[in-house]
Amino acid sequence: MKDDMVLGLLCTLADNDGMRVTFKKTFIRALGSVFVSGAALVIGGKLMGPFGLVVGGAVGGLAVYVLSKGQGRFKLASEVIRSDLSNKQLRALKNHVMKDLPSEKDQEVVAIILMNDHAQFLALEALKKYFTNSLGSIILNNNCVMPKMYIKIAGEEIF
Repeated sequence: MKDDMVLGLLCTLADNDGMRVTFKKTFIRALGSVFVSGAALVIGGKLMGPFGLVVGGAVGGLAVYVLSKGQGRFKLASEVIRSDLSNKQLRALKNHVMKDLPSEKDQEVVAIILMNDHAQFLALEALKKYFTNSLGSIILNNNCVMPKMYIKIAGEEIF
């Protein structure tokens, strides 16, 4: 499933679009962070008194930082597709994208997407919907394109 033509094209489209994703932290992870920092604070306070609260808080904060390092970072969508999704998720993603296109054959879908800007837009939107709705991720798009504005001054167009 990792060498699928449609998925490879989705990776290319996502790279060209600058799409990056991250997964939302779960409640359990957040609760674990609170527990670790709180435990370090209480233990420090019990062992060393008021000064221990400062040391325990600092140690707890450092422990939470180390434990959560790498969590919530944005990754390229293509990297997530290629390495983080299971085969079941890849099949679901492919089906999600292909349902909006007029063909069911991989080669025809790839040709349609490559030749049609609207089909590329539909494929990217389906990819974004899949990441947000099915995987619970947050999407960051680097290629925010501002519309060109033309201003006429004394009969000349200025960008």
